[in-house]
Formats: sequence, structure tokens, C-alpha cells
Amino acid sequence: MPDVWVSDFAPSKNGFLFKDNSFASTSGPFMSVCGVNLYAQDGICDGFVFTVLDLYYSNPRLFPPPDTTAPAQGTSLFNYLTHREVDAFTSDGNNNYNKAVDWIQASSKTLSSRTCNEWNNHVKPEIDNNHPSPIWVVTEPQTNDFVKILKDDLPKHHMLLAYGYTLGPKGLVTLNIYDPQVDSGMDSVSMSFTLNSSNIALNIPSMNSWAPIQRGFFRPDYVQASPAAMFPKKGAHLYTTSASERDSACKNYGYSLEGIACYVYPTPAKGMTGLLRLRSSTDHFYTTNAAESDNAVRNYGYVLEGTCCYVYGNQGSADRVPFYRLLGTGSYGHFYTTWASERTNAISNYGYTDEGVACYVYNHPASGSVPLFRLVK
Repeated sequence: MPDVWVSDFAPSKNGFLFKDNSFASTSGPFMSVCGVNLYAQDGICDGFVFTVLDLYYSNPRLFPPPDTTAPAQGTSLFNYLTHREVDAFTSDGNNNYNKAVDWIQASSKTLSSRTCNEWNNHVKPEIDNNHPSPIWVVTEPQTNDFVKILKDDLPKHHMLLAYGYTLGPKGLVTLNIYDPQVDSGMDSVSMSFTLNSSNIALNIPSMNSWAPIQRGFFRPDYVQASPAAMFPKKGAHLYTTSASERDSACKNYGYSLEGIACYVYPTPAKGMTGLLRLRSSTDHFYTTNAAESDNAVRNYGYVLEGTCCYVYGNQGSADRVPFYRLLGTGSYGHFYTTWASERTNAISNYGYTDEGVACYVYNHPASGSVPLFRLVK
């Protein structure tokens, strides 16, 4: 346990469970800095750290989704993460771009002195006041070649989020950090440096394999943004395991694909139950309860369309997650999500009513599972 830590922050709870460089290849860059194109699959650590802070400081506090795979290009979460990556460089009220360029051009001895000042004046006081503190790590050798800075050095920096520290002998400081490029053992990741203005001996083990040069860090400017934009807007939802039905719904019936809701099974196995799918004039309704299905058909105008897929009626293993069920107003009908913060947002801001847990599913591909696509109109 560190000497001082942010009491209500843990990377496994407040951080993303997939790496910032685990995105599938995208069709184009999300950002261009002085003609240098940046792609999500190359890493968007700044966007991760800024988004984690946005969720942490929201009221009510929100948390990242339980997904262990990165969102697809074009989804609300992908767009939010990449927009926050851009904000880290270019948004009003921050000087991160200019400061990073200046630090890259400075000598390592100068950066040691500056890093000590950043620690004493910004990072340490922030943690002491029970707030996680972002840090921007300079990872390349000193250079005054501006073209090289833009093409090589800036893209190779890394951003971390410090949330605890331990003071050791001879000025040694060990920081507990959330590293967006770590997706296992997240709560045990740390870094160290020495409070020596001539040589801080910065060591970040989680970065050693791809950034063995670590010259210093500063506390970047951060301006809070509302995380509401990462949540899809309310609407009438459709869930299907059929790629052809997904494509037809988008092409012919006005739906838009929001991504993969979760992973389910096309055939039953021990411990599973069928997720029944019903339709009314305004709603698609999913339930594992045959009596509830019969009542919806008999009394509320629903038509039973059959079994959508197979799921679990209880959690069983730790890697299964709840598939939350909510009911909207008017034509919005039922809505299902594995993301607890999205459920909170739907209730708080979109007028949905919580109807509990529909079933238990996986947020990652499991053996024999298939994706359950989520669409809205």
C-alpha cells in the first residue's frame, strides 16, 4: 500500500480494460499535427487519461465500460476517446503541445530539474488532496530538429495517471499509476524516480519494452469535459446476432449500428437459457422469462419472434457481466446495456426506468460465442 493514495481510485475500476493501442486498423487518421497523421491503432494514451478523468469528475461519478476489447471506429466511445486525444494537444486553455516541444529540446539534466519541480509543485500536491494527477512522459533523446520532433518524438510520448506514492530512502519516489497500455495487473503498475535535480533516474517498467528512454515528466493542462457525448442518444433499439438482419435494418429500416452490445451463444449449452425476442409497433423486447413473454403477447400487443440467442440466468463465473434492462418513454421502448454508467446516464438524463438485470453475458469473445449487434433509430 502506498504512503499516500487517492482513496476512491483504482485502475481496474476507473480505467479502461483494453489497451490504448489495441484498436483495429482504421480507415483514416483521427488527427494531423503539422502534416503528421495520427491513427488510433498507434495509441491514444492522452484520450484515455482525459476520458478517465472526465468520468471520475462527473456528477454522479461514472465509470468506463466493462468491455475488454476496443470500440470500433465510428462508435460514440471511439469518437469521444479520439476527440479527447485531440483536446490534449489543441484545446483552448492548455499549453501541452508547446510545453512538450520545449521539453524535448531541453537537456536531460534540465528535465531532471524541471521534473522535480513538477512533482513538488503540481503532481504531489494533487495526490495529497485526493485527486489523481496526469503526467506527460518525454520519451525521446534531446533534439532541436523540429521535423523529427513532429514526426517521431511527439507521437512517442506517453501519458499516465498517478494516484498514489511512496517516499523511500535517498529521495526515491515510487508512483502508483494507471497506464493505458496495461490491461492486466492494472492495480499493481508503478514507476519510480529520484528527487535529484541532476539525474532523476526515471524508471517506468511498463514502458521499457517500447520506450526505454524516459527523460522526465510534467503535469499537463487538463480541462474537464462532459462525458455525456460518449453515450449514444436514446432511441428505439434492436439487438440481433444476424449480420444480414443488421445490414438490412441499416439499409432499409432507418437503423444505425451502435456496435456490439455483448457476446452470446447461437445454440444452448449447460446452464444457458434462451433470450426470447418480441416485437410491438414501437419496441423490441427481450426476456428469458416465458411467463413474462406470454403476458406481453396476451395483454400488451407483442408478437413473439422466437429465440434471439442463448445466455445465462445467473452470473456463475466472474467474467460474465449483467445485461441491464431499462424501459424508455413513448416510442423508445426497451434498452439493454452491459455498461453500468450508460444505464446511469439513461436513467438520469433520458428518462429511462431501471428494470433490473435481463441476463448475464460476456463482454469479450468467449469460446463458441457470437456478437450481439446493437442498433438504434
